[in-house]
Amino acid sequence: MSENLISVKNLSVEFDYQENFLSKKQKIKAVNNINIKIKKGSFFGLVGESGSGKTTLGRAILGCLLYTSDAADEGLGVDLGG
Repeated sequence: MSENLISVKNLSVEFDYQENFLSKKQKIKAVNNINIKIKKGSFFGLVGESGSGKTTLGRAILGCLLYTSDAADEGLGVDLGG
């Protein structure tokens, strides 16, 4: 069995949104409970409509964004193979 190059478990990214300074802050889920395993030596393509969260997912995996994960026993839920 080949090892995982990237493993993501229950990854979510939320952004605070406020329409104007008088309105109440809201949380918007950009990515919700994503699970991905990419095996070493395999190919992976991420396809979706504009605004579906592809770039947000990539940035969270690379650590450029804060995210949440239910996988507390497995670190932060993202394993980059190291």
